[in-house]
Amino acid sequence: MAIALTLTVGVAVLIFAGTALAFLPLIATVLVSFRGQTSGIIKSGMAAALLCSLLVLLASGANTTVLDIFFFLASSLCTVAAFDFVSTNRSEGSHAGVVVGDREKESLEIVDSDRSLEALRESERSLRELVETLPTMIYCATPEGKPIYRSRKLQEYLGFRVEDKDGIRASRLEATLDAIIHPDDIDLVRQRYAYSLRTGEPYLMKHRLRRYDGEYRWVETRTAPMRNAEGVIIQWNGVCVDIDDWVRDQEQLGVAQQNLARASQAASLAELTASIAHEVGQPLAAIVSSSDASQRWLSADPPNVERALKALERVVRSAETTTDVFKRVRALFKHTNEAKQPSSVEEVISSAKELVVEEAVRRNVQLEVTIESDLPTVLLDRVQIQQVLVNLIRNGMEAGHIGAGRPKVSIAANTDGNTIRIRVRDNGPGLASVDQVFEPFFTTKADGMGMGLAICKSIVEAHGGRLWAENADPTGATFTFMIPLDSAASEPKRKLEGHASASV
Repeated sequence: MAIALTLTVGVAVLIFAGTALAFLPLIATVLVSFRGQTSGIIKSGMAAALLCSLLVLLASGANTTVLDIFFFLASSLCTVAAFDFVSTNRSEGSHAGVVVGDREKESLEIVDSDRSLEALRESERSLRELVETLPTMIYCATPEGKPIYRSRKLQEYLGFRVEDKDGIRASRLEATLDAIIHPDDIDLVRQRYAYSLRTGEPYLMKHRLRRYDGEYRWVETRTAPMRNAEGVIIQWNGVCVDIDDWVRDQEQLGVAQQNLARASQAASLAELTASIAHEVGQPLAAIVSSSDASQRWLSADPPNVERALKALERVVRSAETTTDVFKRVRALFKHTNEAKQPSSVEEVISSAKELVVEEAVRRNVQLEVTIESDLPTVLLDRVQIQQVLVNLIRNGMEAGHIGAGRPKVSIAANTDGNTIRIRVRDNGPGLASVDQVFEPFFTTKADGMGMGLAICKSIVEAHGGRLWAENADPTGATFTFMIPLDSAASEPKRKLEGHASASV
């Protein structure tokens, strides 16, 4: 009886052991199919525990059926699968509603913490690499201003690390400032830096910084606070840019601008001197011409006293014109505009004609004046516009001698809309360089200064007008200038008798 029972139990154990061995490939296949390296150790332990439990179950001799074995295996495999599902989905950012043991939870939290730390380290490495590759110098300090970080570029620029100045002064900040800031800038830098630390305001300043080779170079420093969610400063971050080359360029530019200003002042003085000489020279030449004429009339046989008196009157007017020139120069330096008054264009043209009439007779030049009737008065400087006309007429007389036939200069004036148009035309060969005739110091005369037309253009433009030149058809040149009418001063004025159309 005992022998039969023993044989029965032995056969059952063999059957159960064979069944367990038959299921081992299935267990191994399921475990291999589970993904993930992080939970591999845990799943291996679970597999070993499963196998041991199965062997104990079979060896116990209990009334275990094949169905019980299948149920045991299915339950165990579901536990392993659930663990794998949870760990996999947690690594992918999802959350599964599966309850596992406390040890499994603790393992998952450790795995997630490790992954977070690794991601943080990777982000820190990327940020550090970004900072080190920037073409600027970066530094950081504590809320109290103590230097705690320098980028590689700034460290190479200064030639020492942040901790190298510890123990030299009362603080690392003081020792660092003494080592790198120019002695002439150190006090201002300390004041500005202390103000920013006290108030929390950003720091911006240009100063000289000592480089590793001992050279002081200009830099621009910008520092701003970094605050937490409560607004408390937790760190100061700053950048430092070497602007020494730019500062040197600005200094050289300033020197060049000063030299240019001096040259411009010298040119302006020369131009003003030439202008004064030119304007004074015209009435002086008229004085000489009229004086010669008066002397000739008085020396005639019999003396022509009447003509001599007229010549002397022109001498007086020319002298008055010279005086007006100097008055106008003084007014120029005072920036006054008292010389402009409502004036008759006919009277101005007549006065200009009187100044050159003796010269025209001597040169055998025909002067022709045509003025539109009832021209309105215009707000202008009589002496200046007279100087413009005299200069244009004399240029025309000189050009006429170059052309064929008797020299002729025509002066015409008429209204053109809201302006007065005055033209001076000669019968000379014309202008070779129309675009250059108004440039200062440009002249085609052997003894000319090249200032006459430039001054004329400036005078006309000062009256709000415009002066231009063009070649006439078929020969000669025409100079035209326009002066705008002043509505407050414009009113019809009676034409001066004998000056509507006259010629000499």
